Amino acid sequence: MKITNLPFSFIPLILLSFIIKDVHAWEPRVYEPKIGTLDQYVEIYYAILKREYRKDKGYKKKLLEWAEKLALAPQEKNVYATGNEDFGLLALSISVGPDQFPPDYRRRLPPGINAGLTSCQRIFGDAVHSGAPFQIYTPSWLRIEPAEPDDSKKPPGKILYGKMQGLVSDAEALERNAQRLSKSSVESKTVDDIFLDLQVISQPPGTSRQDLQGNFWNFKKRGSEQLVYVIDSGCDMDHPVTDPRINLILQEVSNIKFRKDWIFGGAGFPSDEEIDSADLFNYKHGTPAIGRVAGKHTGVAQDAEIVVVKVTDGRGPINHDTMLDVFVKVYDDIRKNSKRNCIVNFSVGWKDPIIQLSGSPDTKENLAEFGGRYNRLALDILEKFVELPNAILVVAVGNGEPGAPIDVYPARFGGFPQLQNGMVVVGGYDPETGLVSHNWADYVRVAAPAVSINVAAFYTDGELAVQLLGYIPQPTELQRKLQLETSEGTSFACPIVTGVIATLIGAGVPIAEVVPYLYNQAYPRVKGGPNAVYNGIEIKQWPQSLWPRWYLESLVTRTEPVKTILRDGTPLKTKYTTYLGEKSSTGTKTISVGGSAPKTLYTHFKRGTPSTSAPPLTR
Repeated sequence: MKITNLPFSFIPLILLSFIIKDVHAWEPRVYEPKIGTLDQYVEIYYAILKREYRKDKGYKKKLLEWAEKLALAPQEKNVYATGNEDFGLLALSISVGPDQFPPDYRRRLPPGINAGLTSCQRIFGDAVHSGAPFQIYTPSWLRIEPAEPDDSKKPPGKILYGKMQGLVSDAEALERNAQRLSKSSVESKTVDDIFLDLQVISQPPGTSRQDLQGNFWNFKKRGSEQLVYVIDSGCDMDHPVTDPRINLILQEVSNIKFRKDWIFGGAGFPSDEEIDSADLFNYKHGTPAIGRVAGKHTGVAQDAEIVVVKVTDGRGPINHDTMLDVFVKVYDDIRKNSKRNCIVNFSVGWKDPIIQLSGSPDTKENLAEFGGRYNRLALDILEKFVELPNAILVVAVGNGEPGAPIDVYPARFGGFPQLQNGMVVVGGYDPETGLVSHNWADYVRVAAPAVSINVAAFYTDGELAVQLLGYIPQPTELQRKLQLETSEGTSFACPIVTGVIATLIGAGVPIAEVVPYLYNQAYPRVKGGPNAVYNGIEIKQWPQSLWPRWYLESLVTRTEPVKTILRDGTPLKTKYTTYLGEKSSTGTKTISVGGSAPKTLYTHFKRGTPSTSAPPLTR
C-alpha cells in the first residue's frame, strides 16, 4: 500500500535552512500554557550539533540554558534532547509559541550557540496558525531535500549510484548454513490462491506455482527467540468489530507475542486535549506492517517477539526530529538486549522534493542546505547502528514507478559500503509477473512481493472503514472473514524480508552470516526479474508424497554396498543402502549358499536418520 493511500495525514514537514551568523541575541516572548492548549499552534525548531561539540559538557549546558529561555512552559517538557552516551548530544527539539522567532531569526543566534551548531531550523508549525487546516497534505513519505554532507566523509558519487558488489560471500559459510537449514524441521500451511504473496517466499528454483500445490513452507521455528522492532505508526491492539463472534482484538495481531512496552519517538507525552492531529495516532500503516512480520494469516515469523516503535511523538505528529530519535532509542534498547538477535523493520522514511510551508521566508537553496545537514546526521546515526553485532536493519525502497531511482532515505544510503553489512534494502516485485514493481537501484540485492498482497484491514459493520482506490480489488469473502484487504507497496515487502531473516536465524543461521545467505538464496522468478526472496526450503525437505512428478523422475536411484558378511571366505549377505536422490533405505541382500536362501530383512530409514545399525542378519 502506498502511504498516500492511507487515511492519516500530517502537516508537510519542510526543513527551513539557513546559514547561522554571529549576531546579537534577543529576548523571546514568554508563553505559559497548560500542555496541549497551544498544541495546534506550536512551532518546533531543530538544532543539530557539530560532531566536535556533541560530547562537550560545557557547550551542552550553555545550549540547554539558551533553549529553555525560548521554550514554552514547562520548559523541561518542551526542550527535548536526542542522543545517548555513545553518540553524545546530537540535536535539540525546541517547542515554542507561534511567531516566537522573528522573521530574521537566523541572524539573531548568540555567537556562543552558533559556534556548535550546523543548523537550527523550524521543522513544524507555520501552516497551522496562518489559517490553513492542520491536515493540508498527505505526502507519500516525509520529505527532505538531499544536499552535500558537511565534511570530508562524503563518499564519491559513484558509490551511491554505481553497481554494488555487496558482501563477499564465504562459500564455506553458505554451504554450512545450507546444511543447517536442510536439517531444520519444516512445516507447510495450505493457503488459498489469494495468498500467492506467501507461497512464492518458499518457491524453490525450477518450480512452478502449480508445484507448490497451494502450500507455503516454513521452518517450524518461525522466528522463535528473535526480537523484531517495527518502527512505524504503531499497532491497533483492540480494533473494534461489531460481530460478537469475533474477538475484539484485530485477528491478524491477536496471536502475536508483543513486548509490553512501546518505544515512542520524541518527548513521548500525549496531548491532554482533543486536537486536529488526533488522527495521527492511527495505526493503519503500522498494524499491517507488523502483520506481515508475524501476523496470524499474513506473517512469516509468527514466533518472533515484536517491539512496537511508534515513529511519532506522544502528541501525534511525525517530524524529522522524531524520525531520528527513534533510531537512537532503538539503538539503546538493542544494547540492553545484547544477548538477543534483533531485526529492525523500517517501512517509512523521508524523501525529496521539498515543499515550502506557507509564509516561509526560506529559499529552496536554504532548504536544501538544511537537508544536507539532516542527512549527514542520519548517516552518522546509521553508521553506528549497523556496528551493533546483534542487529540488522531492514528498509524499504519507496513506492515510486517501476525501476525509478530510489529517492527515499535511508534506502538511498544503501550504496554506502559502511552500511552494507548491517542494512538490507528491500525492493518490490509483482508475484504475478515476477518483475520490479517500484523504485530500484543496482545495490538492491533482494525484493519481496509488493503488489496484490494481503494485509490487515479495518472494517466497520462488515465494510472497509477506508475505501480502496479504484485499481485495488475489493475484498473477497475470505478476506472479509479474516479481516484482510489487498494492498501494495514496499512498505509491506520490507516486513516480509524482515520475517524471513528472523526465521533463518531461528532455524540456525548465525546473525553475522544471515545477510549474505539471504542474498545468495534470492533468485529471479522470471528472466529479467529481480532477485526475489526465498527462504531456502528445498523440495527434498517436503514429504515425498508432495514431490512434483518431474522432480521424482529427475532423481537417480543407486544401490551402494555397505558391508558383506562372509562364511569361511564365501559371501553370505551384503548390507546395502539404496538412494533416491538424497533419501535412502538400508537393508540386507542375501546371497544363496547351497541352494538355500534365508529370509531377508529390510529396515527403511527416514531421511536424515543415521543408518549406523542394521537389523539382526539371518544365517
